[in-house]
This record gives sequence, C-alpha cells and structure tokens, in this order.
Amino acid sequence: MTTLTRIAALALIEAQGKNLFIPNDYDRIADNAFENIGIESVVLHNGITEIGSYAFARNNSLASVEIPSGVITIGNGAFYGNKITSLSFSNSQNLKTIGKNAFEKNNINRILIPEGVDLIGDYAFLGNSSTYLKIPDSLTNIGNASFYGNNFEFISVPNEPAFDLSLLPSGVEIKKRGVSSVSRLYNTSEGKHLFSSNQNEIDTLISSGWENEGTVYNEPDVATADVFRFYIAKENRHFYTALEYERDLIINNKNLAEEGWQYEGKVFSAYSTSDFPENAIRVVRYLNQGTGSHLYSTSTYEQSLLDQDANWLNEGIAWYGDLVL
Repeated sequence: MTTLTRIAALALIEAQGKNLFIPNDYDRIADNAFENIGIESVVLHNGITEIGSYAFARNNSLASVEIPSGVITIGNGAFYGNKITSLSFSNSQNLKTIGKNAFEKNNINRILIPEGVDLIGDYAFLGNSSTYLKIPDSLTNIGNASFYGNNFEFISVPNEPAFDLSLLPSGVEIKKRGVSSVSRLYNTSEGKHLFSSNQNEIDTLISSGWENEGTVYNEPDVATADVFRFYIAKENRHFYTALEYERDLIINNKNLAEEGWQYEGKVFSAYSTSDFPENAIRVVRYLNQGTGSHLYSTSTYEQSLLDQDANWLNEGIAWYGDLVL
C-alpha cells in the first residue's frame, strides 16, 4: 500500500495548487495529510482504499466530495469541519466503515449512505444541514448521535432494520422501504455491461463469470418512465431506452430486425428526463463510435473519463433513478 503522506500532500499542492487530483500512485491517504491546508477541491481516484483520520479536515473552502468506489474505510474525522454541501458515493459496495466524526460540522444537504456500509461511528454526520437521510440494508452498527443536529424531513430505513432505531434522531418520521434496486454487471472477458433488476438474471450472470458492480440506483416508488431493453444477438450486447418513440422506431426498423435486434420489453422503471426529483441520480448514455456499442453510467468520475476519450460520444441523460442510500 502506497500512502500519500503530509509531506507528499504539501508537494502536491505546490505542484497543482488548491484544486487537486490525487495521482494514481497512491492507494491510501495518510492521517492529517491535507488537514487545514486550504484546498478548494479534490478528485479521488477509484484505486484509493482508505482515507485516514482527519485526512481532509478543516478546509473551509472544500464544498463537494465524491467518495470513489474503491474506498473501504473512511477514518475518524476524515472530512471534519469543512463546508461540504454535496457528498456523493460512487456506485460501490466496497465501503464498509465510516469513522467517528467523519463528516461532522459540514453543510451536507442529503446524506445517502451506500449499500455495503455496516458501521457508522459516533457523531459521524453530526451538525450538518441535511434534510434527507437514507440508510442501507447493510448497516448494523450506528454510533452515538451519528445523525444528530440535522434538519431531516424523514429518514429512509430498510423494511427490517438490523440496527437500533432508537439511535436515530427523535421527532423525525421513519419510513421503511421495500424498493427494487438496479445493478450494473460487467463481462470481464468481453468488456460489456448490463443493467438488471432481476435477481435471477443477476445470479445467473454472476455464476457464469460476470462481475456485479453493485447497485447503481433504486427504482422509484412513483416512476415517470419505463426502461426498455433490446438484445443484439450477433454482438452479444444490450441497448436500453426510456423513450417510447425510440423504442417504437427500433421495433419497426426492418434493417435492425435483420441485424438481430430483439425486443425484450420493459426491464425496470425510472424517472423520465422531464419529470424527476431534485436529488435523482442521472444515467448518462455513451456511444462507442468505433464499435457502435453503448455504455450507461451513473458515476460522475467514470463520466469525466469517458468525456475525455475521443472514442466515446456523450449522448446525454437517458433517464434518472432514485439515489442509493
């Protein structure tokens, strides 16, 4: 494990200024590495597995953070005392632990804990301005006052919580959910992705060697669109659309039918691009101009990489889903 130390952090600021991109050489951020150092933004890559205690604490201009998919542990006070309003977690089930005071004293507007997290330490999100909290099915341990000092309108919890509900702030409506999730799977041998909410299909693909990249979003309780899927047999890939007119054009296109496009019907629900809540997660569609295949992404980090690759054409937002909390 290569650790980015305080000395390395100072050198990085000297080279990059206060808007940082952490080099791929590092997979761990040391304790106190960037504490009280005046950074304004930071991009963390997917190879980082651990963020040390108070690693990014007390940076008054740090307003947004995306936790990448590789992170397993966020240390005590890692982002304590910043001005973070926007906190997002890449679509991953790798994150297991959020330490004590990790995001205390910020201004996070929505707290959406990703599936896979099983421990949140004392005071982890104390003193934010959040109006919404979603707790994943995986969570089993919540510390003292982890979510106190917020302005929650309600808290979304699993239908059968594995933790003590009395540890949540009092006087806030608790909503138990039974939501269907949408997962993205990856065929490592062919480099192709597939979206599915069908657990039998997911299990079958995993058993045949596909990698489950985890839940990318939840299906809305009140959907405003359906997502339709086509299978292109000769290319062994899928195409998705939430546009009924595009679906109908493909179904009625004889050339595509001759090329083996098979309509599989509705596969899950979503929000349309014209009717979605403010906190919905966007699914962006990319066209590989070399192969003609498509990739659907909910990760802003992945999207930034694709946008810089001339082979990929950003075709815009395809649909929206509910955030994974």
